[in-house]
Amino acid sequence: MASALAYVLWYGGLADVSGSAAAVHTGLMPVAAVLLAAMFLGEALEMRHAAAVALVLAALAVIATAARRRAV
Repeated sequence: MASALAYVLWYGGLADVSGSAAAVHTGLMPVAAVLLAAMFLGEALEMRHAAAVALVLAALAVIATAARRRAV
């Protein structure tokens, strides 16, 4: 039931935002998954996780910067 509600809210929210904003939020999902797994499940964070999070955040920064330049 919670997953169904999450999908309804997610797709309802997508109708109200731009494509670049949706891409940024979608890109943050794996980062959130890694951090939540470490916090709540006790998963060990390794250097490869930190590198992957850094790459995702760098890519999201590029997307956000490009979107801002297009809007100006």
